Amino acid sequence: MSRPIFFVDEMLNDLAVALRLSGFVSICKKWENDEALVSEAKASNGFILTSDKPLAERCEKGGIGAFLVPIKMDKKEKLVLVLKSAGIKEIYPETICTVCNGALEKAGKDKVVGNVPDTVLETFSEFLVCPDCKRVYWQGSHWKRIKAFLEEVSKEIAGI
Repeated sequence: MSRPIFFVDEMLNDLAVALRLSGFVSICKKWENDEALVSEAKASNGFILTSDKPLAERCEKGGIGAFLVPIKMDKKEKLVLVLKSAGIKEIYPETICTVCNGALEKAGKDKVVGNVPDTVLETFSEFLVCPDCKRVYWQGSHWKRIKAFLEEVSKEIAGI
């Protein structure tokens, strides 16, 4: 089964990043207008995520998948709501670039020299690189928090 593509209203940028951390492509940008957002999502057979109730209602009437996401929820609550609403029971960490949605590739130190601080090269030997935007990822101190967050999300969507 292919993974859905999410088109995220810019006021939900934190959700877009969380979706990418979970392994799902999420397009979050400033569209010219709602029609442009709807058109792009429809052309890609994607889901629209918005806090704009009238937009969500127009999508529903037009047969376009849309989820109304309350803005006041925290990031984890939003992510779990969206994944459960889409019927998703599994996430795919470390697969999607959080900047550009590119597919991440494993890389050794030799592939990231000059793109990360020397101290990172001295400390880590495994990296992920986005071939599209050249962003380099490693499991630094922030990774424990991200991993714990994703483990909680994974358990909630799996019903554990």
